[in-house]
Amino acid sequence: MHPRVPRHNEDLAAAFEEVADLLSLQQANPFRIRAYRRAAQVVRSQAAELGPRLAGGFDPDSLPGIGDDLAGQIREFHCQGELPVLRALRREVPAGLRELLSLPGLGPRRVQALHRALGLRDREGLRKALEGGRVARIPGFGAGLERRLREALADAAAAPPRRLPRAIAEPYALALRHYLQEQSGVESVDIAGSYRRGQETVGDLDFVVCAPRGFDLRAALQRYDETRALQLGGAPGSA
Repeated sequence: MHPRVPRHNEDLAAAFEEVADLLSLQQANPFRIRAYRRAAQVVRSQAAELGPRLAGGFDPDSLPGIGDDLAGQIREFHCQGELPVLRALRREVPAGLRELLSLPGLGPRRVQALHRALGLRDREGLRKALEGGRVARIPGFGAGLERRLREALADAAAAPPRRLPRAIAEPYALALRHYLQEQSGVESVDIAGSYRRGQETVGDLDFVVCAPRGFDLRAALQRYDETRALQLGGAPGSA
């Protein structure tokens, strides 16, 4: 059964990349790791969203470098909204190690090195190791990387708003606009904010929805599969 809203190419590419990272942490077959990284690149290179193309009968086997197994995973992702192989890997790899991967300068190999040399399993362990000057002593790290890791941990603690390139934000914006336009009673939907101004990066997506008094925008957004939190502005129920 297909989800009510399309899964985006960027979601699938990010899932394939995470699979590759977690397989690298497990020191899996390098050919398998490269296949997932290549699949992420291929998905990102597509000019059009794969979801509607699959619904129209497109065969992902025809994508370059995509064999039967990966094609099946692409179909599975667009039917279920996730990759079962990724779900399994997330259960196998400790959450703390997965969190370390998100820090700039720490790829799978360096996370492996930290875990092997210092027994690190999370950011708190890394912070303590940095304070003790132990990270710079690991071969391949050094004072420069140690400084960058300190900065990365400080930035993560400050939790600055994440901004995405406009090209990545666009399919999410268009999908939500289309969903809102299809709601009974909605007269118009405009994308506002930094997206409308054509900025290169987007921190959030702002929409101006015009509908008759009594239209329950909150309820409509709560029915949208990709909604996690709501912040509504303007005069509720006004036309």
